[in-house]
Amino acid sequence: MASPKLLKRIQQLLAQIITYEMSDPRIKFASVTKVELSKDNRYCTAYISILGEKPQQRTVMRGIEHAKVHIQNKLGNRLDLRHTPILKFVEDHSIEKSIEMSKLLKELVPDSSKAEEKLEEQEEIEEEFDEEVSGEEEESDLQ
Repeated sequence: MASPKLLKRIQQLLAQIITYEMSDPRIKFASVTKVELSKDNRYCTAYISILGEKPQQRTVMRGIEHAKVHIQNKLGNRLDLRHTPILKFVEDHSIEKSIEMSKLLKELVPDSSKAEEKLEEQEEIEEEFDEEVSGEEEESDLQ
């Protein structure tokens, strides 16, 4: 099992290489969200999240796949491992799904500020009612 430090280091290096060091104009708005290593550290699966529409995402993934050997070489030069892991890139849709879920939840749950306003209005009405009731009780006590 790969150490968490090694996984984090590989993720950081891949993110740096993909984001700042690739000259391919197709590779834009990509971030490395997760990295998995095989038990023998020879194979690495990198999950890539890409902002944009589906056609743009496919273009970015093609650019990353095209530059895979170059990325792997850069990674190998910076890691102190006996073998450079063979890279496999997988598109990660988790961020898209979480955004969709947020939108759905916002549609289901009423706007919290409106709910707070209604609660405040209800409290004001109750206070006014309590004042009226207590005022009537005082009048009846005086008579």
